[in-house]
Amino acid sequence: MGLTGTETILIHSSMKSIGEVEGGADTVLDVLMEFFAGGLLLLPTHTWRFVDGSDRVFDVRNSPCCVGILPELFRQRPGVVRSLHPTHSMAAYGRGAAEYLAGELELKLKELCREHNVGFIAMKGLAGGLINRSEAAMAFMQQYDDVLPIWGIQKEEELEEWLSYMDHTPEMTAEITEYIEKEKTELSGEFCRGCGYCMPCPAGIQINQCARMSLMLRRAPSAGWLSEYWQSEMKKIEACKNCRQCTRKCPYELPTPELLRRNYDDYWKFLDAEKKAGRI
Repeated sequence: MGLTGTETILIHSSMKSIGEVEGGADTVLDVLMEFFAGGLLLLPTHTWRFVDGSDRVFDVRNSPCCVGILPELFRQRPGVVRSLHPTHSMAAYGRGAAEYLAGELELKLKELCREHNVGFIAMKGLAGGLINRSEAAMAFMQQYDDVLPIWGIQKEEELEEWLSYMDHTPEMTAEITEYIEKEKTELSGEFCRGCGYCMPCPAGIQINQCARMSLMLRRAPSAGWLSEYWQSEMKKIEACKNCRQCTRKCPYELPTPELLRRNYDDYWKFLDAEKKAGRI
């Protein structure tokens, strides 16, 4: 078929048609998720057989699907996102899964919350330090009076900066709008915010930094991240046991082991390019 693993692909599956496989359905899912880790894998997780006139409750986390064992196991895996359609939901894994599935129902849910005066807490308002223009983030958040951002202040000068916005609140401009659209493109999909809820790692990996190293190299002065210390820390990824303890703890449901491997590969390529260019 010529697939590379970077495509967006919807798979209708049947274990009966596939036949006997060592390890069963889990082995099939392991192969699919590994191959399409750099793309977007979609499986239907329909519930029309169960959610009907006699049972009108759909639980996005717990309602079983009625279209086979592969989708049923797939929807329960770490890093997989399920849409909110009560009878014809989809499950997605990979690049931009949540954004791909976000649709009319999600927008209706937000409007319903607004109607009932229910607010939102916006965690990681600066994406764990990856957004480096606080005035743009503040201006964006000010558009939503039902959102309470948590900024994550670490230094006294950062506190002073945010306090200054109480008297002189930034407003959206054409330039800020353009900047935000660029940031949305670059930071969409799967990226680690550095919250650290996944820690500690049994293999000693600093997941909250190593899993977002590619972004740190390009959004902060790279020299510090290319030091011998961080080279040794990135080496620890080689000892990842794929136990997925981190994925079970991740509030963003990220496929952390896969993120670590991608950042590991990119790190050494980046380091090699810097050496060849004579910058380190």
